[in-house]
Amino acid sequence: ALVKSLRKLILGSELFGSRPCISVDVCNDHQAQLVLE
Repeated sequence: ALVKSLRKLILGSELFGSRPCISVDVCNDHQAQLVLE
């Protein structure tokens, strides 16, 4: 799961080059993990 998240962050940074978008992705990812747990 962490690997996928890291890859998503790297791809996101390359595609958008915008940290705010990445931050939102990270927050959503954490929420999703909490829901799964």
